[in-house]
Amino acid sequence: MPRGSTPSRINKIHCQACPLTGITSGEIGTLAPGAHADLLVVDGDPLTDLAVLTRPERHLRHVVKAGAVL
Repeated sequence: MPRGSTPSRINKIHCQACPLTGITSGEIGTLAPGAHADLLVVDGDPLTDLAVLTRPERHLRHVVKAGAVL
């Protein structure tokens, strides 16, 4: 990551790397029919505070994997 990056920029860089996984455009990074339904629900805004993603015991509320709430 570039030094001094904001949480929003770091999340954007991460999402831009998704095509490297071989997943087709439209299957990830969106909530839509036919898209992969993996989702983390946290009690905060990871665009302004990355700590909500690094402290799951404190911030993680739900995990959705392949459309099912775990």
